[in-house]
Amino acid sequence: PNIPRSNFHAKWYAGIIGNTVEIIISSHNLTKISKLQPETVGLLILDNIDYEKKFLSKLKI
Repeated sequence: PNIPRSNFHAKWYAGIIGNTVEIIISSHNLTKISKLQPETVGLLILDNIDYEKKFLSKLKI
């Protein structure tokens, strides 16, 4: 997004369960509430092929 002076950094953690990948996406400083703001967390569930295309292929690993 076009946010002036944006300095957030998202983290993602992936767990593979069979042919499904569950991804937890998280960032503490995504919004500008205060230093006491809660962690922003989202869950994304993909199949292995979509995970490879959307995440791993961009990292070239």
